[in-house]
Amino acid sequence: MKQRISMLMKYSTQWNGGDVKKFDGPDGIAIDSQDNVYVVDYWHNRLQVFDSNGAYLRSWKGGDIGGFDGPSGVAIDSQDNVYITEFFGNRVQKFTSDGEYVTSWFGSVSIRGGFGDFREPSGIAIDNQDNVYVADSGNNCVQKFTSNGKFLTSWSGSNAIKGEPGEFKAPNGIVTDSEDNVYVAEFSGNRVQVFNSNGEYVTSWSGSDSTKGEPGRFDGSNGIVVDSQSRVYVTEFSSNRVQVFNRDGEYVTSWSGSDSTKGEPGVFGRPIGIAIDSYDNVYVTEYLGDRVQKFRKV
Repeated sequence: MKQRISMLMKYSTQWNGGDVKKFDGPDGIAIDSQDNVYVVDYWHNRLQVFDSNGAYLRSWKGGDIGGFDGPSGVAIDSQDNVYITEFFGNRVQKFTSDGEYVTSWFGSVSIRGGFGDFREPSGIAIDNQDNVYVADSGNNCVQKFTSNGKFLTSWSGSNAIKGEPGEFKAPNGIVTDSEDNVYVAEFSGNRVQVFNSNGEYVTSWSGSDSTKGEPGRFDGSNGIVVDSQSRVYVTEFSSNRVQVFNRDGEYVTSWSGSDSTKGEPGVFGRPIGIAIDSYDNVYVTEYLGDRVQKFRKV
């Protein structure tokens, strides 16, 4: 089958988990300073760790204080500490890179979006000062904390039916760039919004639900990451593709495929999480495909 790969990236390899259970709904993905790959295994309530070629290294999962309840997003700070959001547990947990529990913070399910309270937190990101940003999907807001969970600030909006700048409609993906700008992908809003580190609106780009797959339009925008050249990569859960933009939101390229149950290389089955290593290689998790695919820069 002909691979649907962009001119920027070429298919490299794939893997579907590290033990007999393999993946079941892999979601968030992150890369540490050694280019090891951390994958949230959603329905198995665990985190799996691999080297950059997919060789299994270790994992940790449910238990008492450090147990998971719907792990979703994962991010790694400058000391290789690991932060994981829990979609059902409504909290963030922090671990060392070896899986040793450090701390956690959470709140009750809050329809009012109280400071520090979560309601279905999804994506998570770390800036250059190791501050933590959480895409609080159910509360339609972003919350910012110190690395130990001290609340700093938040910004939010209504369900943004009209799509006003700075308001959210199911923010899922979140990432920071080298200047600590914050990029937020809205799953239901089908757009990317950009803010400074204090939550001040900078710009956005978006499109309607695209059944024809036009470049630059979104249908279920979810995962988001920025490479060393400030290009922005966005996964589209519903359109089964990755789109690439420059930092101003101008379309660059994309690669895609049909909903793949056979696991063809380069073809996606509901791409959800995305991460980039120190060589600008791209890793994509597939929620239905139950695997990680790696693409290398060409």
